Amino acid sequence: MRRSENKKRVLWQFPWHYKESFIFASGFLITGYLLQIILGSVHAPVFPVNVIMLLVFIALICIVYFSGSATNIVKWLRSVPLSIASISLVLFQGIIMGVMPQNPESPHKDILGFTNVLQSWPFAFSIILLLFNLGLATLHRAFPFRKRNITFLVNHLGLWITLAAGIAGAGDLKRYEMDLKEGEVAWMANDGKQVFEMPFAFQLDKFEMEEYTPKITVANIRTNEVTTKGENMMRQIVEGDAYKIASREIKILKYYPEANSIAGRYEKVNGFGSSPAALIKCSTPGMPDTTAWISCGSFASEPSFLRLNDSMALVMMEPEPKSFCSHVVVYEPQKKPEKAVVEVNKPLTVNGWKIYQMRYDSQMGKYSTKSTLEVIKDPWLPIVYAGIFMMIIGSVLLIFKKQPNTSN
Repeated sequence: MRRSENKKRVLWQFPWHYKESFIFASGFLITGYLLQIILGSVHAPVFPVNVIMLLVFIALICIVYFSGSATNIVKWLRSVPLSIASISLVLFQGIIMGVMPQNPESPHKDILGFTNVLQSWPFAFSIILLLFNLGLATLHRAFPFRKRNITFLVNHLGLWITLAAGIAGAGDLKRYEMDLKEGEVAWMANDGKQVFEMPFAFQLDKFEMEEYTPKITVANIRTNEVTTKGENMMRQIVEGDAYKIASREIKILKYYPEANSIAGRYEKVNGFGSSPAALIKCSTPGMPDTTAWISCGSFASEPSFLRLNDSMALVMMEPEPKSFCSHVVVYEPQKKPEKAVVEVNKPLTVNGWKIYQMRYDSQMGKYSTKSTLEVIKDPWLPIVYAGIFMMIIGSVLLIFKKQPNTSN
């Protein structure tokens, strides 16, 4: 009787495959959680410690590869099974981030780091394993160099650079807020805990906002609950528009984007504190027509509404911001003051810092005399962008890469 040629492979017998890879990765993850329980969260290193640690990590990958590239253990460390296992660990951390609200400042102790994944030991271990595997796989394709490996190298090296620079540079990322008041010069920024002096200053000349036309809806004046669902609910105001809402015929007789209340009516004005106003005609079956002014009001005036019954009324919602920006004067040492505009999604660059329009005094709305800017400095961002650019190039090369001819 012949022995079976497909003899069952013993666990942990080289070459290692998926079973060993996932067992090893699971052990790696458990070790991370044990360290998280014992030591607490990881604090991202800052320059120059992060640079030294990254260089040591790169050197370790090179030493392991060049000293034992032909050994079974190194072949496994750069293998696809370990790559899949390490990617699974990172995805697992991503799932936790998606499911659990991330709040590093939460007063409730989270011993497993589920609410602070990016600063936890399990996440650090998952990234280290992935980078180690990816680095060895990249070196294997790079030495000896072959032209056919260019696409692989550009893609994988770009991914390695993006991940490594993003993680190593986390400690050097500075993200502050600057609170500006009209006519005042501000040099200080804060992170919610500490105050920092910046290498530049801003003076707010003017805050400017463009608004959408407000909407009309029905609200319960006793509970202040607004009805958002239903036919023609939350419909934007257009002068001359006529439609049905809550079984009533509504017609917009007049609309003023800026108006003030004078003796029970609204007059068009263009002044500080004015608010939108509309003259509404409401026709209810079996009831006389009602005409009244409605307004959302402002910090300087009370809102007005058209009562439909004892509890419901036709109301004007506050206009939603379309765009807003801060007109500022920028001061830098040994430079002349310069005027600039900080807009949403259009950051201003000053002395290596990115300046973003963040928020304003919501109670004052477009009349706000305050503005909050977000100032960000990320010295590792160009390296991250370089890695992303490499991956884009690699993707383009992959599209045009010639496929092997399999025809006879």
